[in-house]
Amino acid sequence: MAKREELLPGFSWTQLERQLVDLSATPAQADMARHLVSATRKLAPFKPPEMVLREILCLTWVLLDENFKGESEPGPAEMT
Repeated sequence: MAKREELLPGFSWTQLERQLVDLSATPAQADMARHLVSATRKLAPFKPPEMVLREILCLTWVLLDENFKGESEPGPAEMT
């Protein structure tokens, strides 16, 4: 086990979600944050803690990326 000073501070899934929603680059990504945290939380018991951390870091990268498009936006032809 790691020494106490080497451990990350504890936080809840609700706190993680709140911070990721706040940090999201767009409203669509803020909505996506809720779904991504939920999925990560459901799978977390089946993964080592370090892999859960990796997933959190990866989804944070996606949510901060202003150029990332979760869903394709309708083009002019699709809007009619």
